Amino acid sequence: MTGKYFVFFILAGFLFISGCSRIHIHFNSYQSRTRAFPTASSENTIAIAIGSGLDEPLLDEEVTAKIVYMLHTRGYQVVPQEEARYIMSCWYAIDSGKTYTGIMPIYEPGEVVTRHVQNSRGRWKTVTTHLPGYTQYIPYSYTVFAKQLGLTLQKNQLPNEKQETVSAESIIWRCTNINADESPDLRGRISPMLVMAFDYLGKNTGRQMEESISVKDKRIRALDEGVNLPTQKSSAVRVWSP
Repeated sequence: MTGKYFVFFILAGFLFISGCSRIHIHFNSYQSRTRAFPTASSENTIAIAIGSGLDEPLLDEEVTAKIVYMLHTRGYQVVPQEEARYIMSCWYAIDSGKTYTGIMPIYEPGEVVTRHVQNSRGRWKTVTTHLPGYTQYIPYSYTVFAKQLGLTLQKNQLPNEKQETVSAESIIWRCTNINADESPDLRGRISPMLVMAFDYLGKNTGRQMEESISVKDKRIRALDEGVNLPTQKSSAVRVWSP
């Protein structure tokens, strides 16, 4: 195997292992200094509002069901907006991708040649010759897609029925998640980003953080399997687009 193909083999293997088995997420979680996060109780009911940069109502339903499931597992009751004390709004989107191109220098080391020669006295000796190496310049191109998902918990400001704007005075907690990699699949990143956000539910990270999560994480599997259960209902939530 030549040096060029060896380098590409190692690089491709590394990208496959790191890029496909783990998902890297940048996130920030903010908690109000004056408004306490509600504890799970029959009084602290929550309604869901969904918005996205996509025109995919069925995906909205899927995201809604996953948020309902996550809230249910933490003891919260999800109800229609007119009955809710709080509203958890979710926004998710993916960009069209940014392509990076360039040229990668690949150094091909020279070969070492060993041969036996006979000197003037008729004796044999071993002579080693180092041939000069050379550098090849290989073009490359890849595209990175930025995915984002944000959650905001706020007090329900009835009688503002539509509530398409978020009042700063009503916000209790907010979390933003960003994943940027070569996967153009937003749907496959929803569960990991929700799991990461709910890990910091009601918490303040104090700074932007970066964590990675395995695609085989048991929390992701539980979320995906949980929303497919026949008993899982999300009809009480209201879906909206800003």
